[in-house]
Amino acid sequence: MTSAPDSSFSPPAANDPAGLRNETGRPWLLAAAGILAALWIAALALLAALTANPPQLNLAQLARARFVVIADAIDPPHGTCRLVEPLTPGSLPERFIVSNLARSGARPGRRYLLPLQVDPIAAEPAFRIVHDPASGLPPLAYEDGPDVRRQWAAWQQPGR
Repeated sequence: MTSAPDSSFSPPAANDPAGLRNETGRPWLLAAAGILAALWIAALALLAALTANPPQLNLAQLARARFVVIADAIDPPHGTCRLVEPLTPGSLPERFIVSNLARSGARPGRRYLLPLQVDPIAAEPAFRIVHDPASGLPPLAYEDGPDVRRQWAAWQQPGR
């Protein structure tokens, strides 16, 4: 006895050989889920970009500094800086040399908080960023910004 073919069965479409097409008639649901996932990933990426790696001042470095200044890095390979604001007592010229500025990764035209000492081995009067070679880290110069200023102000509070 021969039965009629089942009318609910249909062979896979030519553009869907695996038969994965949404047979429920709601292809918009899959598209909406994909858009929602993409928006979620974009939001997480934006959040990570805006909150990642806030600067952290090295308090031991600040404690060993003779001068702490805000300065513009004019020519980092040659160590040339322009004084913007002294944060500790003492006088520095308007333009000065920081002998190890290039090793700190400072970029031209950027403003930095620099914890400095007088460089005793420089041929001309110069300063150097306070640095602990045993740490294995380069000298730390901190790009100026609200987080750096807030940490500096907190460190200056009595009873720190």
